[in-house]
Amino acid sequence: MLVLNYKNKLIVWSVTQKIILTTTAFFLIKIISANYNTNVLGEWIFCTSVLNLVASLDFGIAAFILNKSITLVAKNNTCHLSIVEKSVFKILLIISCLIILSYILIQNSKFLSFISPELQKSFLYVVIIYSFSQIFTTAANFLYGIEKGHVLIIFQIIFSLLNFSLISLFSFCQRPVFELLLVLCLTSFLSGISATTFYFFAKNRKFGFIQVNKLDNIKVLKEILPYSISSLTTNIAYNCDAIIIGKNLNISKIPEFSLTQKIFSIPIIFISTIINSFWPTYTKNNLLGSFTKNSIDFTKNLKITVSLMCVLSLIALLFSKNLVFWLSSYQVVPTYWLIFTFFLYNIINSIAGNFACFLNGINLITFQAKVATPVAVCNIILSILLTKYLGIEGPIIASCLSSLILIMIYIRKINKLKKKCLI
Repeated sequence: MLVLNYKNKLIVWSVTQKIILTTTAFFLIKIISANYNTNVLGEWIFCTSVLNLVASLDFGIAAFILNKSITLVAKNNTCHLSIVEKSVFKILLIISCLIILSYILIQNSKFLSFISPELQKSFLYVVIIYSFSQIFTTAANFLYGIEKGHVLIIFQIIFSLLNFSLISLFSFCQRPVFELLLVLCLTSFLSGISATTFYFFAKNRKFGFIQVNKLDNIKVLKEILPYSISSLTTNIAYNCDAIIIGKNLNISKIPEFSLTQKIFSIPIIFISTIINSFWPTYTKNNLLGSFTKNSIDFTKNLKITVSLMCVLSLIALLFSKNLVFWLSSYQVVPTYWLIFTFFLYNIINSIAGNFACFLNGINLITFQAKVATPVAVCNIILSILLTKYLGIEGPIIASCLSSLILIMIYIRKINKLKKKCLI
């Protein structure tokens, strides 16, 4: 009988999760497009983009939890882990309240006038439930620290399948978009709270109950900041595309952009999984002081992953038009120019991803945070301007330009490090 160690379990379940989530996401779009018109499909994609944006506004706490909990458990510092837990829950609660307040202000400013008035009013309740569900969904990342990360992934798979089944059923009954979104939020809430409950049960079983009297919230907040700046700015820039298109063009244009983006996201998911697997090697070489070895590995990894991305993106380029047409139930046909810009973006993204992974491996997370903020702001401004003047291709062209700027900054930084190592 084959017994997998924790690392292999994590890899197996992560790959399984990616396959299931990608497959269900595609079929869900197909089911919704078959039962509703393009405008309703556009509203669904727009609202889920807003929820994705809400999910990404964890200020990088998920990445912080993952790294911090693994380090503290390895050092057997479970008391500090409990301090971090309580501080993280407080910070996440404040973030959720701020997100809800921000949405109320946006709604009152009539920024969302391009979606139906009924959905505007009811969507507030969806945002409230989803914001609070993210407290538990984010905190569940503590499971990685006690080597139960695969359990979190299993919870996510179970509830994503439940989510797919219920939304499909509601779609066949042609229920309002609000009800579909409510199902999405409730399954997310149940997934997060189930995984978090399991974490506390598993931790107490492994380490026993730990009494904590002193909370150093400010210290924890300072530790989170480097992750926050990088994660926040990058995720806002990435998840704003559908919102920008809906606001500046028409909500019926959102499916054309988002469905094409989904097709081209498959190579990105696959390649990013490979790229992230290089991180531990870069970290190990860095700890050994072997920058030259790291540089050789990086060059080799860059060539392999970019070559693979070219092949996979070329396949996506050849089949994306027919796939989008099928997914939208023969309502949407993307332009060749839009397809080609996504093809270019994938290649540029794979190059930028390699550089980012390399810099993470040599512990330059703070540097990336400082760089990512102004570039992400430029990305959003460029997206708005280019969408007005070039149309639906605007956001992805802006992303290409922003990624190229990042690559140039990363190359300059690495060249400086090489010169220091040679001195």
